[in-house]
Amino acid sequence: MLKKILDDDVNSKTVVLLVTNSCNINCVYCYEHFKNAHYMQLDKMIEIADAELNANNEFERIGFNIMGGEPFLAFENIKKFTEYLCSKKWPKNWYISLSTNGTLVHGEIKKYMLQYIDNLVISLSYDGTYDMQDMNRSNSSSQIDLDFFAENFPYVKMTVSPLTLNNLADGVMFLQKKGFLVAANLALGIEWDYEYSAQVLSEQLEKLIDFYIENPEYRQCSILDMGIETINPLKKDFNSYCGAGDKLICYDWDGKKYPCHMFSPLSMSAEKAKLSNDLVFNGKIDREMLNEECKNCPAIQVCPSCEGMNFEARGNAYANDRDYCRFIKIQVLANAAFRFKQYKLGQLELTDEEEYRLLNNIRLIQRLQI
Repeated sequence: MLKKILDDDVNSKTVVLLVTNSCNINCVYCYEHFKNAHYMQLDKMIEIADAELNANNEFERIGFNIMGGEPFLAFENIKKFTEYLCSKKWPKNWYISLSTNGTLVHGEIKKYMLQYIDNLVISLSYDGTYDMQDMNRSNSSSQIDLDFFAENFPYVKMTVSPLTLNNLADGVMFLQKKGFLVAANLALGIEWDYEYSAQVLSEQLEKLIDFYIENPEYRQCSILDMGIETINPLKKDFNSYCGAGDKLICYDWDGKKYPCHMFSPLSMSAEKAKLSNDLVFNGKIDREMLNEECKNCPAIQVCPSCEGMNFEARGNAYANDRDYCRFIKIQVLANAAFRFKQYKLGQLELTDEEEYRLLNNIRLIQRLQI
């Protein structure tokens, strides 16, 4: 289902439903600092679905992204919501996406996932090897049926913390050998020893590059698939990384809207969350919105900057954290080195135009100063 959605060239909108503000584990890097006991009622979920699927707008498909906390704490409502969507014909296509920590996926929840597998995009939050998972995510590895996910929903979100950075490459390789597609990222909003961690990150990415060069049958994880070939240095504006407030909207448990879940009172203070509704998003970022360093950065178009995290930490959605920026530059440089090795070994199939753009972008990226 995920591959079909990624491959389809359809004008889509993501509608986040924060069905619960609770979670049953305590991750070391969790950015949701304001958890509580609130749950979204089923009638509110249905009300939102009716409005979004019947709206007279340009979107052809709605992806309902069910989030928490841990969303399966609200399993009965999620199941009834799915049944409701399946019971009617809608003027727009739809699907449900959901990211889970996996600890509750047993019995009836497994049956639900398999019954509606054609309507669901489910990813598992799992942080590498068993030891890495236990360090980051409350000793939870023994509670998760990893083989069930690998066989039926082989998509993993892997977050790297200071505790697991030394094993980043091993964690990715472990999950990929299990059969997963891996989206990996370094934790935001926590304290890092940047001097030490920058060196470790470089070493881990080099190890991962060697693995992919020697095993080209594996699809590289997101940390080495940043899309540097798409960079167009002549463009004054470019698409927002996440589409917050334009192709993405978040409904909190009470039905209040926010640009994305990172702007909700679950992730930032209620006062800041309220202020976020005064922000204007149109899906584009103009270079003039940015500080001088970001404005002139050759990698800004592929920078996975989080506008919500920026706003929460610095009061400006476009003010990137300068220390974390060093991590991103290391990743972009590693992407350039990886793509050049693939190119030299003939592992890329490129048109003349694609070859020119890739090599030109690699030259631009090599100017990055860390």
